[in-house]
Amino acid sequence: MTAPPSNSHAAHDLFAPAAQQVSLSDAIELHRFQGVKDAHRVALIERLLHGLATVVPSKANSDILLMVCGNEEHFRLAKKLMAEFSDMFAAVKEKHDNNKKCVEAMHERVKTMRESNGLFKDRDTKVPGFLRDVKLRPREALSEGQTPLIDSLADETTNIIAVLGHFGSGKTYLAVAQGLEDIITGRRTKLIATRKESPVHKQIGFVPGTQHDKTKRDNHAVFENLVKVMMDWGVPEKDAIDKTERLIKPSKSLLPGQEIVEVVLPAQLEGRTIHDAVIILDEAHGIPTALMRGILGRLGNNSKLIIMGDFHQINDKRLRQTHYDEDDGCGLAYAVSFLADSPNIDNIAMIVNMDAKDVHRSAATREVAFAMQAYAKKRGRFPVWQGDIDNALVQYAERKQTAMRSNVATLRRSRIATASCDA
Repeated sequence: MTAPPSNSHAAHDLFAPAAQQVSLSDAIELHRFQGVKDAHRVALIERLLHGLATVVPSKANSDILLMVCGNEEHFRLAKKLMAEFSDMFAAVKEKHDNNKKCVEAMHERVKTMRESNGLFKDRDTKVPGFLRDVKLRPREALSEGQTPLIDSLADETTNIIAVLGHFGSGKTYLAVAQGLEDIITGRRTKLIATRKESPVHKQIGFVPGTQHDKTKRDNHAVFENLVKVMMDWGVPEKDAIDKTERLIKPSKSLLPGQEIVEVVLPAQLEGRTIHDAVIILDEAHGIPTALMRGILGRLGNNSKLIIMGDFHQINDKRLRQTHYDEDDGCGLAYAVSFLADSPNIDNIAMIVNMDAKDVHRSAATREVAFAMQAYAKKRGRFPVWQGDIDNALVQYAERKQTAMRSNVATLRRSRIATASCDA
């Protein structure tokens, strides 16, 4: 579900990877799976593991890689299913000389394997019918800073992610891609998108149209990214637009809040308990602290909250001059400070900090980002609380580094003890 590991800068060492690569040779003897690139067999494996792993053909040999997303239980399940698949394929191949009959028989066996597994049975019932033909593709990091973001988004144990990054660094695209992937695989049932309120929202009740009509223009970025994600996964543009419309357009048969992709104002999240959803809070640098405190408490079972923003884009003087601990301070700064200063929730929360070199929208945009950083430093145009946030991020990075070293040391001691026992 995520991109294969790539070379990264030092910051990546602070984040534990969520996805695991499993070579078929780890699950079965490779020689028993000759010609694995055969289209029929790859299609069967994709069907068998849909919602659990992404199949990635290897460029070097006839092997394939399984990008498994989830916990150790999912990792073991993928290996178990692949071993069973290999044995089953060998038995069916021996029984049927005709390749067509062999494939037909394997389709029935694969269907039975999925139906007998509770994880797949539960997920398959959640996936909308018009999305079941969409084939997922692993996401590759376009910059070093995107790698920890991709990992943390895919990590099922991480429920809250705060993402700091310039315009054009891929924050919204990657968050939307993860939300859509979770819907297609049945891990979650909906995507909720919201962003900072514009001045017109103060009188939004007087704007003509339904709630969908009132918020559609302000959340156009989410709609564009949904289409782009599907096109990047191989869906033709026309079909991608049609599927996106079906995702976001309210149906008369649904009650408010039952849409697959729901677009709301930040204040409309208050008072709700949101289960089984990915919540994207975009442009959080424009949301006041009082509202952010409420949003942080909205998560129900099996939900993930992604808070994104850029301190360079704060255009409200009050948010820059008021400390984030005050009710009318910057909500994004409050969220980052709160997560950085709360080691007791490190197991469910993550902070990802990207900078100007992670901007990939265009070469011109990247240069603007670098120039903006230099200009702010030269003129001293920083929020009054910027020093506190910088210190909080440094302490957070040091704490994560210490925890990582501790985990490595524990693993080494465990391996030494196991080797001693074996000896």
